Amino acid sequence: MMKLNRYVWAVLSWLGLFPLTCFGEELRDVKPPVEYPFDRRVLIVFCLTLSGAILAAAYYFNKRKKSVKKVIKELSPWEKAYWELDQLGKNKLSLDLSFEAYYVKLSDIIRSYIEARFNVKANEMTTEEFLMFYKDSGLFTETRKLLLKEFLQLSDLVKFAKFTPEEKEAKEHFDMAKLIVDQTKGDEGGINV
Repeated sequence: MMKLNRYVWAVLSWLGLFPLTCFGEELRDVKPPVEYPFDRRVLIVFCLTLSGAILAAAYYFNKRKKSVKKVIKELSPWEKAYWELDQLGKNKLSLDLSFEAYYVKLSDIIRSYIEARFNVKANEMTTEEFLMFYKDSGLFTETRKLLLKEFLQLSDLVKFAKFTPEEKEAKEHFDMAKLIVDQTKGDEGGINV
C-alpha cells in the first residue's frame, strides 16, 4: 500500500500539486559516472583476433575460388561449355536480369566453346566474319552451319536490335546452344563434325 501511495504522490508532484520532498526525503544529485580502467591488452587481443579472422576468411575464399577455376581449366571444351550452360540455367539470368544479358552470356559460352574446340578466335570476330570463316573452312556440315547461323543471328537480334523474345523462345535458344555443343563435341583425339 505504501508503494502505491508513493506512486500517487510522485504523479501528483509531477503534476505540480505536491512537492517531492513531502516524503521526508531530500532531493539527491545523480551519482557520478563510474570510470573503468582502460586495458590496452584487451584492445590488442581484440584487434589481433579480428585481423586473424579476416585473413583466414580471405585465404579460404581465395583458395576456393582458385580451386573452382583450376577445375574449370582442366575440363575439356565441351565439359566447360556444359558446366557454364548449367550455371546459366541455374541462375536463370533471363528472369533475374534482362534478355540482353542472358543472350550475351549464352552467345559468349558458345563462342568460347568453339574457340577452345576448334582453335579459332570466335570471340574476336563479328557474327558475319565468323559465319564466312566457317562457310569456307569445311569444319561443319551444312545442317550444323545452319544451326550455328540461326543461333548467332537470333542472339545478335536480342543483343543489338533490342528484340525481346518470349520465355519459350529463350528456352529453345538455350536448347539450341546445348545442341551445338552436343553435335560438335567429339572424342578427345579428333574432331567429330
